[in-house]
Parts: sequence; C-alpha cells; structure tokens
Amino acid sequence: MIDSYGLDPRSLFESEGVTITLPVDSEDRIPYEKIDRVRARAAELSGDEAFGIRFGDYMHPSYMGALGFAWLASRTLRIALNRWRQYIRILNSHARLEILENAELIELNLCVDLPSKNLPVRDDAAMAVLTEMMRYNYGPGLPLASVSLHRPRPRNDGNWQRFFGCEVEFDAPHNAVRLPSDMADTILPSANPRLAQLNEDLAVQYLERLDREDFTGCVRAEIVRQLACGQFNQNQVAEALHITPRTMRRRLQAEETTFKELVTTIRRHLANEYVQGSEMTLTEISFNLGFAELSSFTRAYRNWHGHSPTHARSNPGATA
Repeated sequence: MIDSYGLDPRSLFESEGVTITLPVDSEDRIPYEKIDRVRARAAELSGDEAFGIRFGDYMHPSYMGALGFAWLASRTLRIALNRWRQYIRILNSHARLEILENAELIELNLCVDLPSKNLPVRDDAAMAVLTEMMRYNYGPGLPLASVSLHRPRPRNDGNWQRFFGCEVEFDAPHNAVRLPSDMADTILPSANPRLAQLNEDLAVQYLERLDREDFTGCVRAEIVRQLACGQFNQNQVAEALHITPRTMRRRLQAEETTFKELVTTIRRHLANEYVQGSEMTLTEISFNLGFAELSSFTRAYRNWHGHSPTHARSNPGATA
C-alpha cells in the first residue's frame, strides 16, 4: 500500500530497525510502537487524509495466517467475529474486539489500548480492515447500518461514506461498526467447518507459543487494559491471565522483571505520550493511568521527568 504513493516502504521500516524480507511470514511480529511510527510517517508523507481507510483496499484475510483462514472458512459471520474476538492477540497484543447486540443491531467496537502518533489514521485503518474482512466473508453487499469514528471530521468525508457505504458519524465517543443482527447467522458461501477448526487449532497453538515466549508482554498488555479502570493489583491481573499471583511473580522474575517495575515503566511511557501527544486534560490522563488524584500523578511525573506535566505540555520536546 505504501508504495502506491510512490514511497519506499523498506526505508520507512529500516528507519525503525526492521528489515522486511519476502515472502513475509504471517507469524513474524513487529512491536506496536514501530508499526505505529511507520504508519504515521507514511501517512504524513502521502499527504492523503484518507490514508487510513485505504488499508481496507489492500487487506486480505490470508495475511493474518491461521486466524485469517479460520475466518474465511467460518460457517457464519457471528462465528467469524467471535473467533476474531477470541484470538485478536495474534494480530495485536494490545487490541480487543467488543461485540454488543440487541434485537436489531450488532455493534462492533475495535479498541487498541495504547496511544498513537496519528490516532485518526490508526483507527481508520483498524475499522477499514474489520469492515473489509466482513465483506470477504459475507460479500461486497455487506449492509452496514452505521459507523461511528472517534476521529475529527475530515475535509472530504465523502471518502469515508463511500468506503463504508453508510452514514459515518465523526467525533464520536468511540469507534463502532453496526450491522443488522439478522444477517449474523446467515450461512456463508465459503463455510467449511472442518477447515475452520483446523486453522483455529493452529491459532490456539500459536497463542500458546506466544505466551510462553513473551509472558512479560502479556502481563504488560493486561496492565495497560486495566489501568483506566482505576485501582487494580497483581491479583486482578493474574486472574485475567488465568494464573495465580504466585505463578505470575515467578514467571516475571524468570524474565528479570517485576509487576511493580512494569507498572512504573508503563505509566511513565504512557504519561509522556498522553501529555505531549493527546488533547486529554491532565485530570483525564491521571484517571487513565490509574491515579486516584491529579496531585499524585503530578508528583509521579515530576519524579520521572524532573518537571511537571504542565511544563511538559507547554514545552514540547522537554521530556526525554
């Protein structure tokens, strides 16, 4: 996709220390922060405000490996969506898919619990990929009821209306795609339950291997997810990972870290990203990092960076 703008994707990835070799292994993983910076830089160089939604035009489920093939072979869209919700960590350790339903509509909320160098582009890309994945299963006539995007309204919103094929709400509280409930159980033409199960088994094996290889990453992702919920502790994180607190402490120790160190590192990183790269108020940032009071967050920020968050926001680039 990047080279369709006359840009060199290899140089963009190499600037982040990532070497791309073909064919790309679907099990290769690149850290979120590097992908985010490459995507944001490519969007800036392209000059295209619709850069994010164009990801849908270049997406194919096979790029997602076993999960993509299980998706394509799913009996119904409901089964496919539940598979993606269950195994989305294969694609992004920090992402989650929420599925809400009433008698008339299914609402899909695709969330990534990390800041971004270009939030509108990142979220556009995520929602475009989700929509195009459903079109591969259901068909190009997928009848979306509505789409909500947290991003500001672009200058030419017609590109978004055309891509999604329905009314698009901008400046929404969250990102959501809605579709009629009655279409979720339609038998899909590509349904192959046996093939779907074989690939789901491969997805399970990959996740198990991923968890063994990067336990710290799993704990880190769960800490990020729970931070905005307010007060939390080791027991809650361990419970979410289906292990005991003792086992979590032992496995973190084996990877030469501790729960406290992870929480501090994550808070420090996110604090810097939120203060300098978002429009949230300091009170909102404090809440999203799990601090009970703004004063507690201000003290912590000063200890980390040597100055207050107010100073950092007024002097971009002041924080290392």
